[in-house]
Amino acid sequence: MYNSKDFPELSVFIKDTVDCFEKWNILIHYSRQPMAQESVCSLTKLTGRPQEAIKTAIDDLLMQGVLYSNENNQENYHLSSEKAPIFEKLKSGMTDKSARLRLLMVAVESIRIKSNSGKGEKK
Repeated sequence: MYNSKDFPELSVFIKDTVDCFEKWNILIHYSRQPMAQESVCSLTKLTGRPQEAIKTAIDDLLMQGVLYSNENNQENYHLSSEKAPIFEKLKSGMTDKSARLRLLMVAVESIRIKSNSGKGEKK
């Protein structure tokens, strides 16, 4: 059950983590399937996003400590056990219609801000 007290923590996590829709889609997938071990190819199929964009998003999520590569198979990625509590909150937030819309709005705003800040640097 979603607890509205979790929204500020989720909002900060999304703002710190999400800068593209590929990351958002990956986060949603792992919130629904926290034990999943996925490859770039499987995440490409699951999200419908371009493989290069998924690879870039995974690399960023690895650097952020959200995902880890499987020790036995470096091409499979799983959710960091340290991030499991926030993903449980994200999963419960996605089951509540109002919270889901608010979280999506936070993600879209984060993507918009980060993409605009990148454009300002290019001259």
